[in-house]
Amino acid sequence: MTTETPTRPASPLMLAAPAIVTLALVFALALVGTGGTAGAVDVVLAAGESLLMGAWPALAILAGACGYGVLARPILRGTAREVEPIFGLSIFLTASHALGWLGLSAGSSRQLVVLALVGVGLCVFVADRVREWKRTGWVDEPVPGEVRLPRWVSLTLNASFVIASAVLVVAALSPPGWLWSSEFGGYDALSYHLQLPQEWLRLGKLGPLDHNVYSFLPSSVESVYLLIAALTGAPAAPGAGSHAFGLAAGIAQGAIACQLLHAGMAIWSARALTALAKRIAPAGSALAGPLLISIPWVVVVGSLAYNEMPLLLLLIGAISCAADNADGSLKRAAICAWLVGIAVSVKPTAIMLAAPGAGITLLVFTPWKRWPAVLLVGAVVGAVSLLPWMARNFHAAGNPVFPALADYFTSGPWTQEQLERFARAHRFSGSLSDRLALTILPDATDPAGARHRGLLHPQWAVLFPGAMVALGVLLATLRGASANVKRWAVVLVLALASQLIAWLFFTHIQARFLLPIAPVAVLAIVVLADSLSRGPERGRGLRVVVWLATLLSLGHAGWSAYLFTRERAGHPNTALVIGAGAFTGESLRGQLPNLPQAQRDEVLNQVPPEAFINLTLPHDARVWLLGDATPFYLGCDVTYNTTYDLSLLTAAVDRYGDNPTGWARFLKAQKIEYVLVNFGELDRLVRSGFAEASVTPENANKLVVSWGSIVRAWPEQGRALYKLRVPPPPSPSELPSESSSSPGANEEPAAPSDSREPTPEQPSTPNDMPDQGGPS
Repeated sequence: MTTETPTRPASPLMLAAPAIVTLALVFALALVGTGGTAGAVDVVLAAGESLLMGAWPALAILAGACGYGVLARPILRGTAREVEPIFGLSIFLTASHALGWLGLSAGSSRQLVVLALVGVGLCVFVADRVREWKRTGWVDEPVPGEVRLPRWVSLTLNASFVIASAVLVVAALSPPGWLWSSEFGGYDALSYHLQLPQEWLRLGKLGPLDHNVYSFLPSSVESVYLLIAALTGAPAAPGAGSHAFGLAAGIAQGAIACQLLHAGMAIWSARALTALAKRIAPAGSALAGPLLISIPWVVVVGSLAYNEMPLLLLLIGAISCAADNADGSLKRAAICAWLVGIAVSVKPTAIMLAAPGAGITLLVFTPWKRWPAVLLVGAVVGAVSLLPWMARNFHAAGNPVFPALADYFTSGPWTQEQLERFARAHRFSGSLSDRLALTILPDATDPAGARHRGLLHPQWAVLFPGAMVALGVLLATLRGASANVKRWAVVLVLALASQLIAWLFFTHIQARFLLPIAPVAVLAIVVLADSLSRGPERGRGLRVVVWLATLLSLGHAGWSAYLFTRERAGHPNTALVIGAGAFTGESLRGQLPNLPQAQRDEVLNQVPPEAFINLTLPHDARVWLLGDATPFYLGCDVTYNTTYDLSLLTAAVDRYGDNPTGWARFLKAQKIEYVLVNFGELDRLVRSGFAEASVTPENANKLVVSWGSIVRAWPEQGRALYKLRVPPPPSPSELPSESSSSPGANEEPAAPSDSREPTPEQPSTPNDMPDQGGPS
């Protein structure tokens, strides 16, 4: 390897080759594990339709966000090139949240508003790209210090990037709720990342909801998912002809667009890390992107409609900006703090897991005499970036950071018991030795079986051992290294240590929460490679590091692909082929009326609960989810709550005690007609300590045995749908006291329509973690 500046490709076709190969691999991977549901042509057509329908909103938003960075170029003078589009993303996220809060991106004129927001940025981006191409042609500007890699190394790195990107994209084409067992089918997406935009669209405004505590989070990314619903022209509510609406409408192209947007940000993060590496460690820069994108956790999380990838992107932008602050510029300090603040508005754990890395970088590269001013400016700008979220929460709950800091502000709509239960579920209560053990040892106490929660989780592969070895070698070879390498060694050691400490002491110690550490871990390998490139006697060390890192990236990419092919018992693409209509029931709606009754019943016996409810119940029927908190595919009038929010069952028990007849009267007063019970999830929540004291499988069973008529059961999922019968009116002695304040307590239900004695129905016991609504 030599440090001669490598020759750049000049052909547009050669520049487009990775994208073309990635696209071809996407269709090849789509043919794997379809469960025999369709032929090759049908699979390719299904994947092509999902890609076309979902990609254009995602690409438009990504390009539009970059366009706002172009508009901010005068402010960003003196910062690195890769910071500009990331800063544009921060502007776009802020504007998106503001429009949602004002009701402009969910109201009657939502399409015009969203088209204007995206269109302005998109036009600016395209115009800037055309100008740039006219100025430089198709030749990338050379970077001094880059090495000319052996051909097999370059091809292997490109192959790693292509394989990981293809797995990302093809996984993102499957309807939400199907893939990734480590995420329980993307449970978080179905319960709030995608579900909240559905509810905000129906309500006409973004804001906190008393039944879903996650709506009190900053929700910057979820506000963009709300934009996608408007951008795709999705109906804001279900209708008589179709229960599917919002992001679940049609083939769920809105939800797939959200997943592709998140996948796009994963690829963007890898490119941004490469750009940062070219400036700080050019000899190892080619390793950065492939190493980051090929990490299995990045592939898994990046293909879901989550919020981790913009967090990584904003963190990389903040570190890049901080690394240029040798002159102690307050402007760069402010930009760095703004990007960290927006990262917190994307995911609040960024304040513990991302802010330390950016803050340490800023202080190491800033003259110490400027530290007081830099810290003051950073604190002020960071707080300003979070003001919209805090103002929204204060208006809704009297607490700007609800449900946190309830002792200092208010507890909002929650009781002390809810606050304590939420806190228990989001912290680890073990000893220091327990915490340290979980970084490398599996958790033997997990109800689902012993599994890793830390650095050696299978979806981290060997990233962290590789990074730790690289950091050790870097520290051992610092004598004679450049001042830049020494500064980066300090940054990397302190950043990794602070992030790991924050993960150990301020989170509930889950492997996915380590994602903000991934860019820092990759930079440890990259900086080591660059350090070993200085001087002819160190060339052999550089070759060893580059070769090992290249094989590591290829191994990670292959492992990611393997994990994908093992999903759903080796059938990862079944849902891609049958489509979201199998979840919502819309693919069957036109066929059912034309089928004989026996055949219709047979078809309905094969569909999941959400599809069954959508197909058989009126769209205005009110269904209560007991145990479940993932109503994304339901189009009826749904009542649900997360396990931390007040359940109707708790309210009924508080009012009527151990009296199922009273509970039934209470539910009828709330106009509840049907209840979908997930006995397995109730059991898991009770065993985990997450459930309210009254919300138990026993109480659920007591209610449905006494006053429920079973409509349909799904024993393999531990779920059952019941129609509530109307209980008799209470006798005068049974009337509740006037002091009760439970909602609906003074409303008396109508006369009974069915006086027969209830028939006990004992539901089956499910697996520990039931299917979250996938097709049977």
